[in-house]
Amino acid sequence: MYARRRLRPRPLSRAERRAVVVALFASACALFASTCALFDDDVACDAATPCPAGLVCAADGFCTTTVGEGEGEGEGEGEGEGEGEGEGEGEGEGEGEGEGEGEGEGEGEGEGEGEGEGEGEGEPPAPTCGATAVPSDYCAGDKVTGGATDALYRCNGPGPATLILVCPQGCVTAPAGHIDYCRATCDDNARTGQYCAGDKVTGGVPGTLYQCAGPGPAERLRFCSNGCRVNAGTNDTCN
Repeated sequence: MYARRRLRPRPLSRAERRAVVVALFASACALFASTCALFDDDVACDAATPCPAGLVCAADGFCTTTVGEGEGEGEGEGEGEGEGEGEGEGEGEGEGEGEGEGEGEGEGEGEGEGEGEGEGEGEPPAPTCGATAVPSDYCAGDKVTGGATDALYRCNGPGPATLILVCPQGCVTAPAGHIDYCRATCDDNARTGQYCAGDKVTGGVPGTLYQCAGPGPAERLRFCSNGCRVNAGTNDTCN
């Protein structure tokens, strides 16, 4: 004799159990509106498992009342719009900053190259003593070309000119046979006599002896090759 095997019922799956629960409460929901509130945000739903009567399937996959669904959708849309606007603004600012930096670098390089080339081309020529120059001192423009305005130069004949001094009060071109000189002034305390440049004489060439007739223009006497000596109580002299 074979033992009679006892058959056990197959356990319901989760979906089947949920369907049974939904069917049971659906009947109660149709009779009592308060029962429907029990399903709000507690019963899962999808396309295959609709919600009981009086409830709708929300975007989060749970049954909810009609009023609750509207509130949920409004909140979701508001959050989505806010995030979208924030991302858009951030991307726009980043692109703008990148473009601005690129333009600034390009302009700076262009200006620097242009200025350097212009300055190099505009440099004045070196001062040069002309073909008729003899060993002497000349103002720029008097047998000296390319010199600075109001500057006194020394020539040893034709060739390069050596700068002696930029004359604060201007350079004087002397008559033929005389040496050009910086315009000098005898100070208010100068008396009639001879003074070295810097001793009661303003604007003169250092190492040069001048003649004063009191305050006023100073007349150049000579350049002291070994230096000019200031003497107290008497005329200054060349060494």
